[in-house]
Amino acid sequence: MRVKRPCAFFLCKQQLPAQVIQWELSVSHSYAFLVPGGLPGVETRGTLLFTYGVAAGRITAERMADVLAETPAKLYGLFPRKGVLQPGADADIVVYDPRGTSCITAADQAANVDYAPYEGTQIAGHIAEVYLRGTCVVREGKILHGRNGQYLHRGKCML
Repeated sequence: MRVKRPCAFFLCKQQLPAQVIQWELSVSHSYAFLVPGGLPGVETRGTLLFTYGVAAGRITAERMADVLAETPAKLYGLFPRKGVLQPGADADIVVYDPRGTSCITAADQAANVDYAPYEGTQIAGHIAEVYLRGTCVVREGKILHGRNGQYLHRGKCML
């Protein structure tokens, strides 16, 4: 299905397994914080969107950048510090190499989890480099600098 001009575009995670939902409903409210909060997948979001969106001809690379960077920055009131490449912005950049294919595996995930919900999925290309505030923090899957993030207070939604 193609949507010509969506009002908003969100990437959603899959539903939790029925066993987890039943367990959540059976415990007292004070233990609700023990329920797993969904699936890991933020680090595969871009590669999957590139593979099934851009490479498949469903969306443009510009639309992908909008969905993954500009729109969330505006939603959380962080634009123009985040979500755009211009003087004065933070220069958070993902360099994506569309050549070749790679495979999602749990062993390659940076997240502290022992599984990948998309294990075995073949993706088009790979992330070559990641820059955080202008500093290269990932190169060819290797983390060069860890825990360099900063907490940003959200501003007013600009959408």
